[in-house]
Amino acid sequence: PRSWATIKIAANKTTTLDTMTLINGDINEDKAITVKDYNILLNCFGEKQYTEACIYAPVSNRVGADITDDGVVDGLDYNLFLREFSTQTSQ
Repeated sequence: PRSWATIKIAANKTTTLDTMTLINGDINEDKAITVKDYNILLNCFGEKQYTEACIYAPVSNRVGADITDDGVVDGLDYNLFLREFSTQTSQ
């Protein structure tokens, strides 16, 4: 899971942050894009994002299954997920 921190940024000063890796499409935040993420996306697709089946619904502090962060889980999210999934390499 993500951990959040507040960082104060001042004018005319350099602020150094820890290195982080962002994986677009990693809905459940397990550091990989897998079939689990795909199933989560399908359970939140369209009107399903407003049902109990959608455990990663977009809310104010996280995008959940809304990969494009536009407020809806739709074809744009699905296509972006498929593109990111297709670029994964076996580890």
